Amino acid sequence: IDWKPIPVAESARLDRQIDYDGPGTAATFTKTLWCESFNPVTMTGVLPNYVGPGSVMVGGVSKAPWCLVSDTRRLNGNTISQTEVLFGSGDPYRG
Repeated sequence: IDWKPIPVAESARLDRQIDYDGPGTAATFTKTLWCESFNPVTMTGVLPNYVGPGSVMVGGVSKAPWCLVSDTRRLNGNTISQTEVLFGSGDPYRG
C-alpha cells in the first residue's frame, strides 16, 4: 500500500490499524501486526499469533490473516510518504 503523503504534524496517523474481518461486523480495528519472519525469495511469511475476529488456524495455532512485512516512511519537506508491504490472504479492511 502506498499511502497519500500527509503533513508531518499528523504523523500519529501513520500507525495503521486493520479490521481482519471487514466492515459491517462488531469487531473493531486493531494495530497491524508485524510478520514473525518473511522470505523475499519465496515471498512467504510467518503470520504472528493472534486471537480475535478474522483469525485463521495454522497448525492448530490461532494466527493473524495478514501481517506487516515492511513500513517505509520518507520525509519530503513538510509531508511524510509511507509505503507498507503486507503478507497474507483475503482482503483486509484497512483504516
